[in-house]
Amino acid sequence: MTTRDGITQEQFAELRREIQESKWLAYVVLQQLVGKEKADRALEYVGRFIEDHELKERFGSGTPVYRFAGAKFDCLIEADLYTLEEVAARPRAEVAAVPGVGPVTLGRLEAAMSESGLSWGEAA
Repeated sequence: MTTRDGITQEQFAELRREIQESKWLAYVVLQQLVGKEKADRALEYVGRFIEDHELKERFGSGTPVYRFAGAKFDCLIEADLYTLEEVAARPRAEVAAVPGVGPVTLGRLEAAMSESGLSWGEAA
């Protein structure tokens, strides 16, 4: 399967691995410099920034869906749903039918959509 920019799932998985490796290296260095607690907080912020930047470059300017979907991010990507706005454009039943999306993920998505003033799309 290929994303809208022509990136294969394998290339996307490699990008995610590289991001994880960068986060691990940053954590090791920060932990030595400022201690574990501060390193944990800093790594969380750095990781979010890196992922936001990389994913927005590849998938557009919407709100990245991984922020709200937790571990179910990959199944949404496989369904070509990269942003919260793309999720909101679809009928709820369609998103609920994506393999791997359950009640917890739907609840997180609905809460995020509500906060952003979005609602489920209508069935065609």
